[in-house]
Amino acid sequence: MTRPLFACAIVFCAFASFEGQALAQTRESEIGLSAGSGLSLGGTGSADVASHRTPLFLDLSARTSVDEAPTLAWGGSLRLELEGRTSVGIVPRFEVERGLGPIALRPQFGIPFFFAPFTLLGVEAGLCARFPKSGALAVHGSLLVDAYPFGSDVPKGSALTMVNLLFGVLFDV
Repeated sequence: MTRPLFACAIVFCAFASFEGQALAQTRESEIGLSAGSGLSLGGTGSADVASHRTPLFLDLSARTSVDEAPTLAWGGSLRLELEGRTSVGIVPRFEVERGLGPIALRPQFGIPFFFAPFTLLGVEAGLCARFPKSGALAVHGSLLVDAYPFGSDVPKGSALTMVNLLFGVLFDV
């Protein structure tokens, strides 16, 4: 049992330590603050589907990338739901950034996990549009689709799906 774990750890360390060519590469980091809401759809445990507004939430995010085209970035966010039962979760994610003139488009993929006061585990796909920077500051809008098949807040034999819009600011660090 420990041999496969040891082999996986070695492979992980080998990939994590690989940096590729360092010529003309620069590390870029960014932090952000966003607010969002949208539509939540979930099963009620029967054949019915309930829909309601997603509670207002804040995302405190961080990301880092190496300046290349297209740019692969990784990071995540701390997600805080502020309405109803306030809750806390994390969303590790990666994204690819492509510039379209002054706008940068970022397709994203993440794994949201809420851990307090209930549990939810799922997948997230989204598209972020970052608008032109003014110094170290940029604004963005994102469309996120989350699907939660697992957790204490999901009725048995059901899943929770959310379609949300976020708007916020991003700061270069």
